[in-house]
Amino acid sequence: MARAGELAILTHCQTRVVPEFQALFPEDFAYDGTRAVHVSAEGNMPVEKLRLLIAAALTYHRG
Repeated sequence: MARAGELAILTHCQTRVVPEFQALFPEDFAYDGTRAVHVSAEGNMPVEKLRLLIAAALTYHRG
């Protein structure tokens, strides 16, 4: 669950989307198991990195 001042991007927990994203960016975000990536709602949003996460989540079934 996201805390105050955070956004959470949730994925299906039975996919490898979050673990693979975490392998690419281990220190850039907070992670909640295989389920979520937490992002600070304050400051600069790492849009390009998050674009990779969202694309992977929307196309994981093509694998």
